[in-house]
Amino acid sequence: MSLPPLHSFDKAPIETIAALPNGGNGAGLIIIDDGLMPTERMASLCDDFAHEGYIALNPRLINVEDAAPDPEKSVRDLLAVLAYMRKLPGCGGKVGVLGFGFGGLLAFLMASRCDVDCAVGYGCNGIGPYADEVFDIRRPVLLHLGVPEAPQEAAQSARLIRSLKRSEDVTPLLYDGVSEGFFRIEQSGFNAEAARAAHQQTMAFLAEHLNG
Repeated sequence: MSLPPLHSFDKAPIETIAALPNGGNGAGLIIIDDGLMPTERMASLCDDFAHEGYIALNPRLINVEDAAPDPEKSVRDLLAVLAYMRKLPGCGGKVGVLGFGFGGLLAFLMASRCDVDCAVGYGCNGIGPYADEVFDIRRPVLLHLGVPEAPQEAAQSARLIRSLKRSEDVTPLLYDGVSEGFFRIEQSGFNAEAARAAHQQTMAFLAEHLNG
């Protein structure tokens, strides 16, 4: 079963990687990468989530060659992706977002600005200036954040965590002594133990809020 073409609200085509569960029916999961994860890795990730029963869709929004991706434009495009997902015949109505790196920030912003059913973010690069948007969140959010060992960076992380915990709907999970990119299997900062623990938490969280 192939999916129909996806376009932004400006009618620009959006390329996608997608995978469907057996039978084609399930909750929707929008997977947002930051352009740093190889295409093959994203395709494998979509397949993995489809095997768990989700309609997995990765919109190719971020070009790694872009010096500074625009969060506002990316969120607008993701709103079009969300509307598209909800109209798919096999989608059961609930839709979550899962983001990595800059995509983690976008997942957080989607939770604060629209009606996704839940959101998960890894790394969440650049989230600091948007931390006050926790007050707009009314749906479950799970954030996986590395806590660096360097004192100055650790202090900055502690301030960010205090800001995020101002919302009872946001759950930041901390991984001590690992880099922001601890989940990137293809990079030197990868931490297998932290990545495994984060994945287990993510799967349980999605099952609770998308399949419950």
